[in-house]
Amino acid sequence: MKGLTERQARVIRLIQKSIEVRGYPPTLREIGAAMGIRSTNGIVDHLRALERKGYITRDDMAARGIRLTGKPVFVEPPSKPAPWPHDRPRNAVVYFAQSLDDLNIKIGWTVDLRSRAKSILGAGNVVVLATVAGSRETERLLHERFESIRLTGEWFRPTGPLIECISALRRMGSEEEKRAFLGLPAETSPSQAKRCGICGETGHNAATCEHQAEGMQ
Repeated sequence: MKGLTERQARVIRLIQKSIEVRGYPPTLREIGAAMGIRSTNGIVDHLRALERKGYITRDDMAARGIRLTGKPVFVEPPSKPAPWPHDRPRNAVVYFAQSLDDLNIKIGWTVDLRSRAKSILGAGNVVVLATVAGSRETERLLHERFESIRLTGEWFRPTGPLIECISALRRMGSEEEKRAFLGLPAETSPSQAKRCGICGETGHNAATCEHQAEGMQ
């Protein structure tokens, strides 16, 4: 059975949530607003793909003419893993991960993305969407940026601006490009300040790092 892309799975979940909460499916405009897709044609392309795969049926003449078929949903694994950043100690990064259960997005930080990704993906209902190399301060700044849509802790609502931000990050190659796009301050180079070998932050060393026993959070 052909699986869904991550975006197609999010469209299905949006339709499910709309029916569960309101009793009727969303319009194309509502799907686009939630997914961060401005083009109606882009939304229609996703719906046509879902229709071809047997997940929905559509009545083109009705504004809310989407119907779920009840076919079990699963996400097709990516054909190749995303490149991992290597310009910080032990790959310290801020990551964006999405729950396929409720579509909410986690903005977290880890010093070992490979292990963290395996842990997240092992749950079977969470996917890592994007990363940007950075420290706890980077995570804090991003939390502040999206404070208005924070649900609890590190979890945020999947609104258009956050989805658009993640989509843009996925298209970028260098960490410098990502930080510039996010409006994050340039990080102090190793020649200007000594970094902790555990978390990559300045102001302390590996012997006193609070993360040395955690490995990740």
